[in-house]
Amino acid sequence: MNQADQDRIEKVVDLAAPISRVWRALTNHEEFGQWFRVRLDGPFKVGETTTGNITYPGHEHMKWESVTERMEHERLFAFSWPP
Repeated sequence: MNQADQDRIEKVVDLAAPISRVWRALTNHEEFGQWFRVRLDGPFKVGETTTGNITYPGHEHMKWESVTERMEHERLFAFSWPP
């Protein structure tokens, strides 16, 4: 395993849903928040930081911060977060 493989998590999942629906659930900040229990302050934009608050019970004090790295419509959504 090289260094580039050690600083990322990739997951592939087959879903019984239209690609457009899955894309919207992942990239619309409000729908993303429902799935991942976070209230985001604004939309995902490539090269920009997205902030918010975790809404999962017992973790409401935690902040969310991520940087949107890449978005290729209905194909790729990549973001990073501070360690």
